[in-house]
Amino acid sequence: MHLHTTAEIQEKPLAEKAEVILSSGLIGLPHLTSFLLITDPEIHPFVVLRHQGEEELDFLTVDPFKGLTEYHLEVPDADAEELGLSASGKPPLILNIAIIQSVKPPRITANLMAPILFNRETGFGKQILLENCSSYSAEHLLDIKSI
Repeated sequence: MHLHTTAEIQEKPLAEKAEVILSSGLIGLPHLTSFLLITDPEIHPFVVLRHQGEEELDFLTVDPFKGLTEYHLEVPDADAEELGLSASGKPPLILNIAIIQSVKPPRITANLMAPILFNRETGFGKQILLENCSSYSAEHLLDIKSI
């Protein structure tokens, strides 16, 4: 399924906290499946993906449309079907895991190859490897001024 997306897809803001399930976990961490998405104006535009369980882990995520003019997601049909997404349906929430490197000036990179897609209606999500992942980087440098 091709999701040719723009910033318009992210039109609905997140609640302050939302419970979400990643049935397959994160890539490399399949046992982490239950999360909270937490928004905080103090760290906007970032969103915290907090694992709920014995391991207290927080992942900083970012809306890929902040600072990017075009980001075209080619979602494998099996993943779209698993999440209940369709090209004509309600758009998914799309987040990418961000890494902040403590150098001067700080470097913020995002994994554009493997975004996390959430079905806004069910709360189920999945980190997927895009069919067009070779068009993107797992360490895409974000322009801090544009986010």
